[in-house]
Amino acid sequence: MKTRMKPFTNAELFRLIWEMLKTEPDTEFDLGMLDYGIASGDVVPISNYQWDTIGIVNFGGSEGIYLDLYADGIVDASGIRKRVPFGTFKTLRDDKTAFGLMGVLNADYVYAMRHFLNEHLDDFEWTGFNVRFYSNKKDDYLFGYSSFRTMEEAKKRICRDMKNGKYVVDRVVVQDNSKCCYAEFEPSISDDVLVDAFLNGSNDDKEWLLGYPLSSYVLEGIENRIREAVSLLADERVEAWLRIWKPEWKSQEVYQKDRECEKLWDELADIPFDENDDGELILTEPWHLFEKGTTREEIWQWFDANFSKGVYALLYKS
Repeated sequence: MKTRMKPFTNAELFRLIWEMLKTEPDTEFDLGMLDYGIASGDVVPISNYQWDTIGIVNFGGSEGIYLDLYADGIVDASGIRKRVPFGTFKTLRDDKTAFGLMGVLNADYVYAMRHFLNEHLDDFEWTGFNVRFYSNKKDDYLFGYSSFRTMEEAKKRICRDMKNGKYVVDRVVVQDNSKCCYAEFEPSISDDVLVDAFLNGSNDDKEWLLGYPLSSYVLEGIENRIREAVSLLADERVEAWLRIWKPEWKSQEVYQKDRECEKLWDELADIPFDENDDGELILTEPWHLFEKGTTREEIWQWFDANFSKGVYALLYKS
């Protein structure tokens, strides 16, 4: 999941990795030998992850030894290979040992950058759509795909993998990289949900489900006919749902807050309550920000205020 609302720049990444190396206990480089480390003045957004970190150690024109670092590859949506400078380190020493130590700094920097990139891939994707599949009460990541050009391409891939049946999928999350927003659905779709969605959908949707063009005769009994068609869908259920699914996109902040609320709500099911003299259910022990004795109604009010769809959606979710 993204941690940012805009791409890193080359200068930001240079400084970030440099600060990481300063606190890295395993680095073999002697930080005291450096004269300076300076980020590139030519600031470039890094909006793709298909690049490698390249370091070049060489003698300076008049003094010292320099380490110049670059992103080499596809760094943006253009798809064109480029070499973008991150920054430069310099030492005033010019002996053989110093040259070797600058090589050690190069290795440490390249390794740290690659590790950071792999840990934050979503922060380096700013075009297209990503799809992630989860199981086991929505928390276990199974697999995913990156950078579908359109939402329709993403839907087709979801259909293919859901029909495959190799994994038990409880939640599918689609991420719009350009807008930093998320939408999700749960594949276990009930007949009533599908029927209601098709009834409120377009005539094209209804004709696709029924398998023949609509007519005034068909329209008279459309609900029963759709209900019969839905009951026969079987493996096409997910395909049918994706056809009529209108994503409820959430900003990154709202999506993350909702996910935390859902986890707390699931946890609440196992929290013990007692009944007080007024017949209210109250906590028998402190739970997160709620003190012992807090009523269940107060807790529900907190969820109603903090979950984007309100507590009703949590109480009666499919």
